Amino acid sequence: MFQNKEQTESLLVWEKIVSIFSIPSQNEILNFKQKSPNNIDNSLKQLFNFVKLYKLESLVLDWYFESIKKYFKSTLSNEFWKFFNNVNLAELDSSTTSGRQLKFINHQFALSINLLHKVFSFFKSNLFLFYELLFKKESYNFNFLIKKLQDLLITNIMHTTNQQTKYFNTILFMFFERDFISFTKSFYHSKKQILKDDEENNSKDLELKDQLEEEEGEEENESKSYINMEMSFEDSITDINIKEDSFMDLCKKLQDLNFIVISEEIFTQILFKKVFEYIETRCKGVFEKRFLKSILEWADQVIFKWLAMILLSSSSTPTKINNYNDIINSSHDDDDDDDDDDDENGLKIFNQWKTRLEFSIYENYSQQRISELFDMIVQYPDSLPSLEDLSICFQKIPIEKTMITNLKRVLHNRLLHPGANTSDIITQYISTIHAMAIIDPSGMVMEKVGKPIREYLSQREDTIRCIISSFNEESNEIYQELCNYDPQDNDDSNNSLLAFGNCDLYVDEGDNFSSIDDFKFWIPNKIDGTISISANANTNNNNNNNNNNNNNNNNNNNNNNNNNNNNNNNNNNNNNKKKKDTISHLVNIYDGIDLFINEYRSMLSDRLLSVVDFDLDKEIKNIELLKLRFGDSVLFNCEIMIKDMADSKRLNLQIKNSSSANNNNELKEFETLILSQLFWPTLKGDEFKYPKSIEKKMEIYSKEYERIKTPRQLIWKQHLGLVDLDLEIGNNIQSFQVSPIHATLIMLFESDGDDNDDDDDEKELSLEYLSKQLEISKDLVKKKLIFWLNNQIIKETSFETYKINNKEKEEQKQKQQQIENDNQDESSSDDDDDNIVVVEEEEEKSTSAKEKEEQMRVVESFIIGMLVNFKTLPLERIHSMLTMFNSELYTSTIHELKAFLSKLVNEEKIELVGNDFKIKK
Repeated sequence: MFQNKEQTESLLVWEKIVSIFSIPSQNEILNFKQKSPNNIDNSLKQLFNFVKLYKLESLVLDWYFESIKKYFKSTLSNEFWKFFNNVNLAELDSSTTSGRQLKFINHQFALSINLLHKVFSFFKSNLFLFYELLFKKESYNFNFLIKKLQDLLITNIMHTTNQQTKYFNTILFMFFERDFISFTKSFYHSKKQILKDDEENNSKDLELKDQLEEEEGEEENESKSYINMEMSFEDSITDINIKEDSFMDLCKKLQDLNFIVISEEIFTQILFKKVFEYIETRCKGVFEKRFLKSILEWADQVIFKWLAMILLSSSSTPTKINNYNDIINSSHDDDDDDDDDDDENGLKIFNQWKTRLEFSIYENYSQQRISELFDMIVQYPDSLPSLEDLSICFQKIPIEKTMITNLKRVLHNRLLHPGANTSDIITQYISTIHAMAIIDPSGMVMEKVGKPIREYLSQREDTIRCIISSFNEESNEIYQELCNYDPQDNDDSNNSLLAFGNCDLYVDEGDNFSSIDDFKFWIPNKIDGTISISANANTNNNNNNNNNNNNNNNNNNNNNNNNNNNNNNNNNNNNNKKKKDTISHLVNIYDGIDLFINEYRSMLSDRLLSVVDFDLDKEIKNIELLKLRFGDSVLFNCEIMIKDMADSKRLNLQIKNSSSANNNNELKEFETLILSQLFWPTLKGDEFKYPKSIEKKMEIYSKEYERIKTPRQLIWKQHLGLVDLDLEIGNNIQSFQVSPIHATLIMLFESDGDDNDDDDDEKELSLEYLSKQLEISKDLVKKKLIFWLNNQIIKETSFETYKINNKEKEEQKQKQQQIENDNQDESSSDDDDDNIVVVEEEEEKSTSAKEKEEQMRVVESFIIGMLVNFKTLPLERIHSMLTMFNSELYTSTIHELKAFLSKLVNEEKIELVGNDFKIKK
C-alpha cells in the first residue's frame, strides 16, 4: 500500500515537472525574461524537493536534454536556415560575391545568431535552475551542463549533414574575413584622422603619414572585391566605434554558443593569409628599408586587436578598446571567481594565438627574404636593412636549413657556371661573406654556404691571380680591409686567457674565449645545423608570467624587448671578435697561404721588372701590410726582391758616375736590374744574341760590377728588360718601349753606316737570315716580327722576306712613276692599246682585291665564332677549319688569311698571344 502511494506521488511529481518544463512555443522562448535565482517560487522549490526525495534528478535531466534535442532538430534548425533562403548557398564564394550580397548575408547571419543565443539563454536559465535546486550541493559541475547544451546546438543546427556544415563554415568565413578587412580600413582611417587633427606635424609625422598611405593603398588593393564596406572611410570615428561594439557583442554571443572554438581553422586561414599578403605586398623586391618592426607593429595594432575583440569579447567587464591590453587589464577588475576563471581561460587562449601568429610573421617574412637572398647579396651594402631584419628572424625561429639549401641552389644556378667571370664570382663571394656575417655572426652558415663557392673557385686557373690583384688595388674592398687590419684583435683572446691565473685549462688557438665564463658556458653547434635559441624559453616564461600576473603585462613586454635588444648587442659584439675576416675566407679557398704568397711573389716580380723609375713606395707599403696579416717569414723573399731593386738603383748610379769620371759615356743610357737568383721566381725565357753595340755596353757594365762587388759576377738574362726606341723612317719618328728581343730584331734592319743611306729602306732580310743573326728558331722570329708588322714598321715583301715600311718613299716613287707615264709618247696606236691593256689589268687587280676583301669579311664571322667556342686557335688550325667547313666561301691561301688576321688584330677585334689567336677582351 505504501509502495503504491509512493509511486503515485512520484508520478504526480513527474507530471508536474513535465507540464512546467515542456518546451514552449517559439514566441514564448524569444520573449522569455530570465529571473533571478532569489525570486524562485516556493512551490517550485517544494516540487524540486519532491524530485530529490524520489530520486528523480537524473531522469528529469535526461528527459529535459532529450526534449531540447528534439526541439533543436525539428524546429530551431529550420528556423535558423530560413534566414538564408534567399541565398544560393551552393555557389557561395567570398571572392565572387558582390558587396551588397555580402552585406545581406552578414545581416542575416547576425539575426540568426541572435535567435540561437536567445534560445540558448532560455535553456541555459532552466538548466541553471536545475543545477541550483537539484545538483549544487552534490558538487555537480554546471559547466558540464552548458557544454552539453552547446554540443546539442552545434550538432543539430550545423552538423546535421555534411552539406550544412560546409555552408555554415563558408558563411562564418565570409563574416570574419569581411569584418577583418573592414576593421583594417577603419584602423587606417582613424590614424589619418589623428594626424589631421595634429596641428604640429613634424617630419616624423609626415613620414608616418606617408607610411600609412602606402599601407592603406595596399589594403585597398587586397579588398577590391568588397565594394560596400560596413566600415568605410566616410564613417566617423564614433560610427566606427559603434560598429566595433556591435561586432564584439556578436562575438560574445558566438563565444557563449561555443562557435568561436569550432572556428579555429577559419581564424587560422584568414589571419595567416592576411599576414602572408601583407608581407609579400610590402617587402617583395625592396631591400633598402627595414620592415620587420613595422610589420610587428601592424600586427599588434590590427591583427592582435581584432583577435582580442573576438576571443576576449566575453570579458567580465566589456569596454571599448584602443589596445587589446585594455581588455586584458580590465578583465581583472571583477571579483567574481567564475568570471575570473573564464577570463583566465580566454587570456590563455589569446596568448596561444598571439604566439602562433608571431611565429607565422617571422616565418613568412624569413621565407620571403630567403627567396630573394641572392639579390640581397648582389645589392649589398644597399640591402643591409633587410639583412638585419633577416638576422632577427634567424635568432627567433629555426630557418637555417631552409636558408642554406635555398642559397646553395641559387648560387649554383646563377653564379657558379662557366659564363661568370672569376672576378665577379669573387666579388659576390665577398658580399656573401658580409651578408652571412650579419645574419649569422657565428659563421656556421657561411661555412656551409661558402663551401661550393670555394670548391668552384679552386678549380679556376685565374682565381689566385684575381685575388692577389685585389690586394694591390687601392679602391678594392680587400685592400681597404688589409689596410685596416689590426693584429691586436687576434691577441685579445690570448691575453685574456693569460689573465685566468692558475686555472688548469687547455684552450686551442681557434677558441676565442674572452673570459673563463665563456669557456664554462660554451655550447657547441649541433651536428644537424640547428641552433638552440634561448629566446624561446624567455617567450614561454613571459607568457606564463602574463597568465599569472596580467596587470604587469605591458611592463614585462617592454623589459623583455629591452633585454632582447641588449642581448643581441652583446652577442654581436662577441661574435665580431670570433668571425673570420674576408681575407681569411679567400685564403681558405686553397687551405693555406703558400699558393697565395707564391702567386704574389710571381706578380710582384712582373711588376718590378716593368718598373722604369724605381718608384717602389706602393710595393713597399703592400708588403708591409701583408706582413702584418700573414707574418714576416712568409714574405722574406719579397723583401729581398724589393731590396734588390733599391740596391740596383744605387749601383747603377755608382757605375755611371765611375764611367763618367773615366770619360766613358757608353753607359749613360744603360741601366741594369741585378736580381738575387735564389729569392726571385724562376725567370724562364728564350736566350738570343744581342747586337754588338749592346754587348759592348754589357761587357763594360760587367767589368765595373766585378770591380765593385768582387768576387761576384753577373749572369745576364737577355730576354728580360725594357728598351726605349726612337725609330726614324724617312721624316717620321716613332717612339716605342719594347722587350730586348724586339729591339734587337728591328736593329738588324738598321743602316750599316755606309754612304748609301738612300738604299737603306730597300734592305730586305729573310726569315732565315734573322734566325741566324739572333741564334733562335724561325718560329720565334715569326712570333716577334708580328709586333712590328702590326705597327706597320716593317712589311712582308714576299714569302718570309721583310723590309722597312717607308711609306713616304713609296709614295714619292708612285708619283714619279705617274709623271713618267704621262710624258710617254701616246701617238702610236699600239702604245695606246698597250696602255689600255695596262689600265685594264690594274682595274682588274683592284676589283679582284676588293672582292677578296669582301669575301674575307664574310668569313670574319666564322673566325670570330670559332675563337669564341675554342678560346684560342693557331693560324694553321683556322685555315684548315675554314677550308673544311666553308670551302664555297673561303678560297684564300694561308698567307692571305694571315694578312687578314693581322688586320683584325689592328682593329682590336682579336689578339695574338704566342702563336695563337683569341678574342680581345
